[in-house]
Amino acid sequence: MSKGLIAELGKYQQQLLVTIEEIPEPDCYQQFHHDLSPLAWHLGHCAFIETYWIYNKVLGQPGRTREDQNLYFPELSPKTERTTKMAGKSELMAQVADEFAANSEALDQLYASNNDNPLMADDYLVHFLIQHHCQHLETIDQILQQRALQQHWKDRHLSKPEEVNPSGEIVYIEPGNYAVGNPNASIAFDNERPTWSTDLARYGLSRRPASNSEYLGFMLHGGYQNRSWWSDAGWNWLMDSGAKSPEHWRQARDGSWYALNCDGPEPLRSSDSIFGINWYEAEAYCRYAGGRLPHELEYEVAATNGVIESGGAWEWCSNNFFPYPGYQAYPYERYSKPWFDQHHFSLRGSSQFTRPPIQRPAFRNFYTPEKRHVFAGVRVAYDYQ
Repeated sequence: MSKGLIAELGKYQQQLLVTIEEIPEPDCYQQFHHDLSPLAWHLGHCAFIETYWIYNKVLGQPGRTREDQNLYFPELSPKTERTTKMAGKSELMAQVADEFAANSEALDQLYASNNDNPLMADDYLVHFLIQHHCQHLETIDQILQQRALQQHWKDRHLSKPEEVNPSGEIVYIEPGNYAVGNPNASIAFDNERPTWSTDLARYGLSRRPASNSEYLGFMLHGGYQNRSWWSDAGWNWLMDSGAKSPEHWRQARDGSWYALNCDGPEPLRSSDSIFGINWYEAEAYCRYAGGRLPHELEYEVAATNGVIESGGAWEWCSNNFFPYPGYQAYPYERYSKPWFDQHHFSLRGSSQFTRPPIQRPAFRNFYTPEKRHVFAGVRVAYDYQ
């Protein structure tokens, strides 16, 4: 392994430290959304995960106490209680900085000693830790956006997007048997493995995810009022929630729309990918556009072959998150397996907040259909006529 990979891990360690350092201490220990842990917990959790896998799992040493495991293993620690057992910000920052440095040095020594633990083969563990930190950095961005949504902002008059109809730029994929899954086992998560092949009928996909202007067109054409575009479950969610726009959109007194993002009010750029919508909203938009949600394998085949543009928003897919044929949990049972429960839906692509190590066609995200805080949008699929 090159020194560069440990240096890359160090880059994301520093991003975590710098991001939390810039947040006032009270905000680091507040829960801004019921699905999201306080910011301070994410920092401590990332340091814990490094130490746990390096010491407990590779070196066979007790790198962390049972008390720490009870705090930082998510399944053992209710989100509402996580910061009650944590150190204050200054102490936590110092602990984590020391732990990150010690863990990087331990990895150097592991490679120098040619450790033969399977987790070290093909640099798997370091890739795993890098990707883990990148996922938590995006979750931290979700928290910062939720914090912004709860702050008081004066009415803004920002440049507004013009509504447009759904894009007619569609690419068609010919029928065939296609390889899917991630052949690079050193970076793949278990739900991307093993590789396999699947038959697909001819289908079309919008070349780009739906934009802010296209979604505004849906809204202005009665998107949140027209029952015919919504499933029964989606309509029930809509009636209960009272939603009338994406989660982070706000309407000024003059009727124009703007966005509240992590740093506050921003103009809605017309061509940017829409995000802040859940699976039900994405499904309704596709019906308005005359299409449907894509299956995640349709997305992967098109993205792998480079015929669509991705980015700006995760993209809801039509299917439940499922195990590939021959799936085996690795490196632990609970990364993917509990979520093959017929309640989680797959998402593909990446958002503007997704770091490069997890930007790949084979990467699979997953959430339940009502979630709106996950920087998710939509791409329309079309059946061949």
